[in-house]
Amino acid sequence: MSGTTTMCSCRCIPDNSVDRCHGRVDNMTNDQQRPKRGRPWAPLKGEDPQLRALAAWLRERCDEAGMTLREAEKRISYSRDTISKNLTGEALPEWPFVEALVTASARNDARAAAVLLQRARKRWEEAGAHRSTAPAEPVPATRERPKAIPPGDPEPSAVHRPSIHRRLAIAGTAALLVVLSLVAVMWLRFSVIAAGPPERPAVPMSTPASPHAGFGPLVPGDDSTFIADITIPDGSRVRTGQRFVKTWEIQNSGVIVWRNRYLTRQGPADGPGLCSSSTRTPIPLTHPGSRIRISVPMTAPARPGSCRVDWKMTDATGRHFFPDLAGLYLVVKVASEP
Repeated sequence: MSGTTTMCSCRCIPDNSVDRCHGRVDNMTNDQQRPKRGRPWAPLKGEDPQLRALAAWLRERCDEAGMTLREAEKRISYSRDTISKNLTGEALPEWPFVEALVTASARNDARAAAVLLQRARKRWEEAGAHRSTAPAEPVPATRERPKAIPPGDPEPSAVHRPSIHRRLAIAGTAALLVVLSLVAVMWLRFSVIAAGPPERPAVPMSTPASPHAGFGPLVPGDDSTFIADITIPDGSRVRTGQRFVKTWEIQNSGVIVWRNRYLTRQGPADGPGLCSSSTRTPIPLTHPGSRIRISVPMTAPARPGSCRVDWKMTDATGRHFFPDLAGLYLVVKVASEP
């Protein structure tokens, strides 16, 4: 080589074939050379030529950027010990470390960083992802690694996000909980509909007509229980002269079948100030435990006031089956206006 030979000021890595001087100083002018700071690199230790080549290439990136270990530590959030170990050529460094170091060496030049990352990815894959990787130091929560990803770079490792099986399991569990909630809601609604509106508690018709009556049922084992006012509850208002139908629901709560029985009105069936009705109304055949409804058409009196009518269960001759029970009755208020 003719002319004055320029001394190599970069850090050179002594080795046989892979390690060489990275600066190519003989082909550079003094203005093109970048100053190198810090201590020289330690000799490469690895036996695999591809790992050594990757480590040498990464060292060259630091040299060309004039970036010492101290500066690299500040830029990529890895300790100097970790950076040094990852650049010995003994093990394959993790890709996030390589990505962060190469991006930092580009010194905020996005285009140069993209090109260097493509080359780094190729070298890293050639070094063999199946080989053991050097441990990567976790990034502090207050600092982030560079986010630049070169074209074609694979998605982040499954280590950084839940596996597809775990996500599917979580989604399946959530769907199952939704279905169970819907089933529970539908079951509750069906139960409410099936039960129907709440009923008034059954009231045994066991109140004596007078404290001195002292008589039992006409037929031993016979009994009756009031269930509800189906129409015209006690205290209802009706207009003068209004026609209406009063309906009660009762239950055969004894052990005797009701046959040829009547609901017979007590007292006169018509008169001034009285609600008029028929004298008696047939009671249908009723077996023990069954419920029946008995309806009586009525007409309100022609003048305002109050009206009460009582009925008792009798046979065709008028004998009371339950002489000691109060029976059924109606109480309404009669007004000229509704």
